[in-house]
Amino acid sequence: FVDVGSLGIVLVFVGVVLSLVKLRRSFPYLPRPYRVPAGWTLPVAAMTGALLLLLVMVVPGSPGSLSVLEWGIVAGFLCLGVLFWFAARATRARLTEAERGRLILEDYA
Repeated sequence: FVDVGSLGIVLVFVGVVLSLVKLRRSFPYLPRPYRVPAGWTLPVAAMTGALLLLLVMVVPGSPGSLSVLEWGIVAGFLCLGVLFWFAARATRARLTEAERGRLILEDYA
């Protein structure tokens, strides 16, 4: 479970860095309460490190590669996620966009 969790954390980290890049390119003049130091150097280094970690976990034979059992756990979690997604389809269809935004950003809206 620890190795599978590590894979999940690396994937989330890649998503966070991709979000940072997307926001910087799409909305360069938005006011930001926090500026990442060193401009693009830190995000590029973070993405490089995360992709290297992902590569080490995915490439068979590397020191940190996942075993067959761990890939089975990943597949099981993915199947559960797809199952829950389809099970919640009716609930998602009933919510308006405003209700969805309130539920997601309840403390911040």
